[in-house]
Amino acid sequence: MAALSLLVLAGLSFFFSLAETALGALPRWEVRRLAETCARRGTAVQRLAGRPEELLATTALGHTFASGAILLLALVLAGPASPPRRRAASSPSPSGS
Repeated sequence: MAALSLLVLAGLSFFFSLAETALGALPRWEVRRLAETCARRGTAVQRLAGRPEELLATTALGHTFASGAILLLALVLAGPASPPRRRAASSPSPSGS
């Protein structure tokens, strides 16, 4: 179950990174062409590409949350860190030498 959770979170992180890169690199003429040929998807892409600040903020936030969740899950799976053990102080030997 933990491995599946890590895979899902890594997939989310990958998705947000990929979305940011793909939509940021998309030229305006391609956005217009997509809006003309595929009305539903093209309109959604045009709306996202029209607000680059919100797009970057959303993808950065999603990527940050996914990466943070990966780190948190990894720390939980690693378990608590135990402090180093101290050696018991040895008592002086009762020998009379």
